[in-house]
Amino acid sequence: MEESSAGMAKACEGDDGVLQKLVKMSLSAKEAGEAEIIGDDIKSSDEECNRSLFGKVVGDRHAGLLGIKRTMGAIWRMQHSMEVLNVPLNWMSTEVGQKVERIFNKVKNVIVCKVGGDVGSFLKLLVAIDLKEPIPRCTSIKLGNQKVMVAFRYEKLVNLCYYCGMIGHLDRSCSKRLKDFENNCVVDGQFGEWLKTSETFAGGRTALLAILTISLLKLLLFPKNKNAKLPPSPAPSLPILGHLHLLKTPIHRTHQKLAEKVGPIFSLHLGHSRLMVVVSSPELVEECFVRNDVVLANRPHLVFSKYMGYNHTTLVDSSYGDHWRNLRRLTTVEVLSGTRLNAFHSIRHDEIRLLLQKLYGTSASGFARVGLRSCLSELTFNNIMRMVAGKRYFGEGDEEAAEFREMIEEVFSYGGVSNPADFILVLKWIDYKGFEKKLAKVSRKMDSILQHLIDEQRQRSKVNGGNTMIDHMLSLQDKEPQYYNDTIIKGIISDMLLAGTDTSAVTVEWAMSALLNNPEKLQKARIEIDNLVGKDRLINESDVPKLHYLQHIISETFRLFPAAPLLVPHEASADCTIGGYHIPRGTILMANAWAIHRDPKIWDDPTSFIPERFEAAEVVPTKLMPFGLGRRSCPGMGLAQRVVGLTLASLIQGFDWQRVDEALVDLTEGTGLSMPKVQPLEAMCRARDVLHNVFGGVGVPANI
Repeated sequence: MEESSAGMAKACEGDDGVLQKLVKMSLSAKEAGEAEIIGDDIKSSDEECNRSLFGKVVGDRHAGLLGIKRTMGAIWRMQHSMEVLNVPLNWMSTEVGQKVERIFNKVKNVIVCKVGGDVGSFLKLLVAIDLKEPIPRCTSIKLGNQKVMVAFRYEKLVNLCYYCGMIGHLDRSCSKRLKDFENNCVVDGQFGEWLKTSETFAGGRTALLAILTISLLKLLLFPKNKNAKLPPSPAPSLPILGHLHLLKTPIHRTHQKLAEKVGPIFSLHLGHSRLMVVVSSPELVEECFVRNDVVLANRPHLVFSKYMGYNHTTLVDSSYGDHWRNLRRLTTVEVLSGTRLNAFHSIRHDEIRLLLQKLYGTSASGFARVGLRSCLSELTFNNIMRMVAGKRYFGEGDEEAAEFREMIEEVFSYGGVSNPADFILVLKWIDYKGFEKKLAKVSRKMDSILQHLIDEQRQRSKVNGGNTMIDHMLSLQDKEPQYYNDTIIKGIISDMLLAGTDTSAVTVEWAMSALLNNPEKLQKARIEIDNLVGKDRLINESDVPKLHYLQHIISETFRLFPAAPLLVPHEASADCTIGGYHIPRGTILMANAWAIHRDPKIWDDPTSFIPERFEAAEVVPTKLMPFGLGRRSCPGMGLAQRVVGLTLASLIQGFDWQRVDEALVDLTEGTGLSMPKVQPLEAMCRARDVLHNVFGGVGVPANI
């Protein structure tokens, strides 16, 4: 062994990088046994390897290491293969890890070692090197005629990626934890270095011994403090259930009441194993999403996001990392940029005019009773669908449109349901209330419809071209087919439909409800619009930013009636401290925007609708956050503001509005993916002179 170590140490001399050293050492292991190529039956090009997390490190920074590239590429291809996963692109999921393990166990003399690492539901792979005298029961993986590396699987003990370099590891916070171990592993930019060791690194046995020694020392010298001060909890916490019995709907009101009793930060035990922390103050929100933004940038993996988020791989549901960053860039720069939204302004104007035409047809000769919810849902949904696929789905009579509308409504109904099976294992085993089965069914239906949209647009663009969002993403697919696959495109469309339609319609419905209960504020907004636009033309999108009082009305609506009263849940990727309390890794964190928006310590007369409160000064983001905060804030904010502003201004300009009777409009909130009114809004409307002038008194809008 000493002779072998000396030979390998000599192979390390020179200026080669870490992986070159590993390859030299591994290729010197001539006595290693035969082994198979991982995933060799799944064909791929080197470009596919380079698109992977591993390929970017191995392919770009260490060009020429074909053996290692093929190994990394094969593992990556398994993650993307429909033969392996029902839903691909699940970065190193449990299912992938199990698949890799099964392959390893079939190969002679290759073992998958369980050597620690608290990585939750993810199974990661470490790389080490081959030896002339290999570690017992371990050998190399053969790639063609070259034997390159030994692979180890590891699970819960300690997080060895901090010491050994891990495939696909992206946690930048590692660098903060490595003050005592910087000579063993450091984080290098976006990906982290691979097995940064000394020149005398002797081989796999030494590496494994170092791993186990460091791990044991960490457990002995730095044990987890089970008595760390967690945020206070309400009583009682029941066996098995924890605090689940306290979570009555609407959840945001329940959390507000608990905060009044326990404090602005409190913890809830969900089932027997999951911890949730709820914050309800601007100071704590700033700690969460400004100071601890990266640590709290993950999403919890819940049943709903598994099925409706393509196995947690969409922008909304994916874990923080390289995949999420690519999706975020694609969405904000390519799909929802200001330039692209401006290019679609004619669609928004067309849909507004169609809405005005519909209402004008019933109210041209006097007050008529109208239901606004269905009209607004039709408007916002068609806005999205025309931008995405170039077709209207509401107001059309075909069977496909009816099926799509029904499916979307079903998804919205499931989105507001709390699922105890996410936190109680036995309920997951028995599929409590058949919730998972229902989600699986509707997700298959949605996937089929979205795939049909993509295929339809793909065929149409070959003939006539196109300017829809699908067309744009298909053009990106032509350039980089390995990444911009159909699953990525379907995930982006799904996020836009689920997050961008109902929320805008609900916001306008709340705004109109509040204005009907405050007619003097409605009149003030109408006067502002008339003074700016006049009565001879309809308001344009470019007019809306100049209507300051209208902007205050929208801000006040966001404050009192946020579409997401509880911000989308976050998950801690590492231990952190919030409000002086210990927040363990894996904790679900919720921010109660609804409670903050109605906090009397922040707002005067917080439950009253007072747009004038926004005239004095700009409100800091931690006090008003309808679109979230931090790096996981809503990328569709620009689109929502355009749709809400133009729609509300057009309704105020075009019609006189009254309540259906003397009673105030009911402002009770319901449950759902957003926060709808319990009672859909009905109101009396009468067309104003501007519509008579524009439509010529015949109910048919000009220039449609």
